[in-house]
Amino acid sequence: MATRTRVLVAAAFAITVALLATACGDSATTENSAQQSDIQALQDRIQRNEMLYSNLQLQGLPLHDLNETLVNDGKVESNFLPTTRSVIRIVGLTNWNGTLQPDATKLQDHAIELIHVLESGDIEAAKTASTDMHEQWHQFTVKVWSEIGADIPPEAGTSKDSHDATTPGAEATPALDDH
Repeated sequence: MATRTRVLVAAAFAITVALLATACGDSATTENSAQQSDIQALQDRIQRNEMLYSNLQLQGLPLHDLNETLVNDGKVESNFLPTTRSVIRIVGLTNWNGTLQPDATKLQDHAIELIHVLESGDIEAAKTASTDMHEQWHQFTVKVWSEIGADIPPEAGTSKDSHDATTPGAEATPALDDH
């Protein structure tokens, strides 16, 4: 009888453990799913911040001025090579999302081509390569802003009358050259 009791107790214990494991397993799966979505949201936010920072860095480079000086005056400024190398590094080290990566690669390829042409000393070829990189730079940075700001409402950061002509000084604000 004692053996039978032990077997029944062991069986009941095994069934209880199995039920608890199943119950915990469902809870753990739900919890893991919630944790995974939290992790994905954090990864997306980090990538977005990285793309934002990189785009600010790219837009801070004097590529327009360097291109204009080369194309108009045939002069390669002393900071042209280091600036172009900065484009290569910023674009290459940034974790762009799948939508932006092909354009990032294209910008980086234009910058690498420009480095090779500048090192060869062919000014006419450098003018073309510089213009190609400059145009891709503009297209890319605009696309990055569109991608980063896609979920931001158009009115974010503005007041109801922010574009009103009666805003003090608005009529005196000079137009910006977007190149």
